Amino acid sequence: MPIPAKLRFVSNALTTYLRQRIQLLRLIILALFIFLYSRPAPEFKSGSLISFVLLLVFLLVFRLYDDLMQADNDRGKPARSYTDPAQRKTLFYYLICFFCLLSGIAFYVSNYLALFFFCFIAINHLLYLLFIANKTGAGLLPLLKYPFVFFLLRCSDFSTPTTGEHIVLPALSLFSAFVAFESLEDKTFPIPIKYSWLWQIFSFIPILAGKVNGLNILAFFLLCSLSLVWNFFNMKFYPYLYLLCFLVFRILIVQL
Repeated sequence: MPIPAKLRFVSNALTTYLRQRIQLLRLIILALFIFLYSRPAPEFKSGSLISFVLLLVFLLVFRLYDDLMQADNDRGKPARSYTDPAQRKTLFYYLICFFCLLSGIAFYVSNYLALFFFCFIAINHLLYLLFIANKTGAGLLPLLKYPFVFFLLRCSDFSTPTTGEHIVLPALSLFSAFVAFESLEDKTFPIPIKYSWLWQIFSFIPILAGKVNGLNILAFFLLCSLSLVWNFFNMKFYPYLYLLCFLVFRILIVQL
């Protein structure tokens, strides 16, 4: 029995979006980076794999959300099928289903986790409505999901406290790191690449501030300087080399 044309369109809208906008290997590397950043201790618990898979789903869903909210700004760019009004409407239905799925999982884990998830969606959506027309705001809004998912990962680990500077400072560092990364990686990003070195330095500082000692200060100067040298000489893959230095610094700070 042939599939009705409307159902084929609904299915094709999602598959086309995934093909155009999702690079699976890059998504996995991004998820691994955030996962290691949020849990830098060498031991992994039984639920670590589940947490990693849920992190992948979270990043995928919010990538869809960010793209749909940015549709008017992205209109005219290549490989942006979601800017078509009909496909955008269809993808919003998918997005609602994905949000319901993530909400159900959050409720299963913890009522507080579900509350934080709902609050983030509401606040994030309000910020989009207020600042989407602003070039700088539109560029920074998609980065909010990274400190938030860091917070969720910490909340899901009931053995550690979920409030205090050990949460706020690394979350601030993570946001700053992605500002620096996007300024290096994306020529259309509102923060020019010439200011990326400032954001790189700033991304290291809150992590150091949480645990200042001689060894950590030495690690700060070594890894931050190494990152800036790669940046100065415009070496191949230097945005990713910067993230590597940043992640190593975070792990060292926790361990030293």
